Amino acid sequence: MTHRKKMRGFTLIETMVSLVIVSLAMMAINSQMSHFFINSAYLEQKVLASWIASNTMAELSSSNTWPAIGSSSNEIEFSNRVWFTEIEVLSSPVNQLRRVNVSIFEEENRERPIHILTALIEPPIPIGIAEYNWLSNYCIAGAGPGCASR
Repeated sequence: MTHRKKMRGFTLIETMVSLVIVSLAMMAINSQMSHFFINSAYLEQKVLASWIASNTMAELSSSNTWPAIGSSSNEIEFSNRVWFTEIEVLSSPVNQLRRVNVSIFEEENRERPIHILTALIEPPIPIGIAEYNWLSNYCIAGAGPGCASR
C-alpha cells in the first residue's frame, strides 16, 4: 500500500489567475503614471508660458514709450527652451488706453497658443509730471485725510 503525501502549494491554474490579476493591476498603475507625467509636463508648460506673458506685459506697461498699434513677434529663450511671443496692440474705446494681447507659443507649434494674456495699458507719465497719489484723499470708515472735508 502506497501512501501519497498530500501536496501543498498552488496549482498551475491558481498561479496563472494570480499572474493575470497582478498584470492587470500593473497595467492600470502604468496607465495612471503616464497620465500623471503627461499632465505634469503640460502644467509646467502652462506655468512657464504664463510667466513669459506676464513678464512681456510688465515690460510693455513699464516702458517709457506707449506701444504702437499693430502686431509684433519675438523669440525668447526661457528655461532652456525657445518660446515664440506674438504681441497685438489694439486701440480701445477709451482714448487713453490700448488693449494688448500677448500670445505665447512653443517653438514647435506656432498655430495654437499655450497662453494668452490680455490687458489695457495706459500711456507712460510724461517726464516732469508727478504721479497722482491715490491715497492722499481717502476716507474709510470715518478715518483718513479725506474725512475732515466731508
